[in-house]
Amino acid sequence: MTSPITNRNAANWQRSPWVRLATVLLVVGFLLLRPKLDEWFNGAGSTPQPKVAESSDEVAPNSPVTNASEDTSAGSGDSETTASDETSSKKSKPLGETSSSPRTDKKATQGTAEEPAKERLTEIRPDVYESLAGLIYGKGSEDGHRLKHIMQHAEDEPSKKVHGVYEGDREQILAWIDDVWTRYQNQDSTVRSSLQNSRIVITAKMNERIGYVGGEEGERKGHPECRFLRLVVDKPNKIVTAYPVQSY
Repeated sequence: MTSPITNRNAANWQRSPWVRLATVLLVVGFLLLRPKLDEWFNGAGSTPQPKVAESSDEVAPNSPVTNASEDTSAGSGDSETTASDETSSKKSKPLGETSSSPRTDKKATQGTAEEPAKERLTEIRPDVYESLAGLIYGKGSEDGHRLKHIMQHAEDEPSKKVHGVYEGDREQILAWIDDVWTRYQNQDSTVRSSLQNSRIVITAKMNERIGYVGGEEGERKGHPECRFLRLVVDKPNKIVTAYPVQSY
């Protein structure tokens, strides 16, 4: 036998469409909100933090640097290479003796840019070195460290369009760089400079051959010699790069 209360509720349900509509809306609303409620209860609604892009170390395309590449020079452009990270602070191996002909044997220079030369650099903080002339070599560039980056110019890169190549071991290269920085500070007449934002672009005439033009263009031209050195420094004294060029 059916209860009078049950019959009365069924009758009310049939007589009130608004009750049926409200019930349907509540069910639909619960189904739509359920994923959000699950995320809220499970703690899955956090927003991932965006990655911070590293700043570029390129030099603006302004004289004496003639394009956007950090290592491009007037009359002797240059481009970057990627190498392994700085691994130790042991005494450096020789890069090879200075020669009048371009050096193309990479095996002779393999591993020579993996540690700073203690003779001319002093570690003032972890992985930060100061030269005898007061230049600071720290982390930066695609190579992970400014010293590592500069030493990419100790050997030719035939796959690059243009690449300034040093002749001499690492001790000699660091000495040439210190010489240019000292002459710049003393306002030597053989040194020219320009300011590009926070960077000083310095080009100095050297008293000897310091390298040659490598890369595809250098090979095509017979590897012309370089008797100038271009030095880029973040003010006041943080070195960015340094490489041989043909002229101011």
